[in-house]
Amino acid sequence: MIQLQQINYPLILGTFDLSAYVSEEHITQLQNDTQLRSELERLTKTIEHLRGPEGADIFPSEVEVFPVQLCERKAEIVYPELNLDFLKIGNKTDKDFNFPRFAVYPLFGSQEMKINIDAGNLPFMVGAMDHSIGIISSVPKFFERYLLFSLFDKEVKSNILGGEWLYVLKKCSANWEYNLTSTFRGLIPRSTKEKVKESLSVFNKEDLYLITEVKPEEWNVVKINTDPLLAGVVNERCFLIDKFDTTPLEEIISQEFIKRNQEN
Repeated sequence: MIQLQQINYPLILGTFDLSAYVSEEHITQLQNDTQLRSELERLTKTIEHLRGPEGADIFPSEVEVFPVQLCERKAEIVYPELNLDFLKIGNKTDKDFNFPRFAVYPLFGSQEMKINIDAGNLPFMVGAMDHSIGIISSVPKFFERYLLFSLFDKEVKSNILGGEWLYVLKKCSANWEYNLTSTFRGLIPRSTKEKVKESLSVFNKEDLYLITEVKPEEWNVVKINTDPLLAGVVNERCFLIDKFDTTPLEEIISQEFIKRNQEN
């Protein structure tokens, strides 16, 4: 049976206090609410049934939509919801743009986030007028509008010609191009892996993400991410699954490596 996720406060992501961006009103309500717990059990059984081959045969016209609504309801019962506005926060620089303070990586697949920013070299950006800065990113689409906002403290717009380029209107001191890359590095503890397994009754694998703080000097540098968040997205809402620390595991491996070298 999936357990209700409770958060230890303050909730710190790197050096940032996330406490004000997490909603877990349901946790207090659920402590002694047997009716909601019964609803959770019913939801779990129904979702399992509909996602199986028998359920797909029984509800062929509803199987794509109905489980999503059920999963969303189960998520809001079990998990605290994340207000993603904190992703709009950027670190000021001496450049014509900010560095994002946070990065988001898919849990499964390439755990890398890239942003390419190109100022003044985009004549094909119809609709972007004179001063345009083009952006291509590998930021997961659901998080893109938040993270890219952090670059210029303004909304990023889509190119009216389509394609992968986005743009903002901003005067720049010169033409330039800049690439930002962040790659997740760190071992995921067993307890978090168990929570990942449990969460798959609510979220699809491709909708699970890791969120970390990235300091300005850590962009384009490979380093260990010490205390990421694990989040899941369902029906355009983001929920906090776990907050974990990769440091103890990294220290154990480092100590074991040193020990073996000494023995040899």
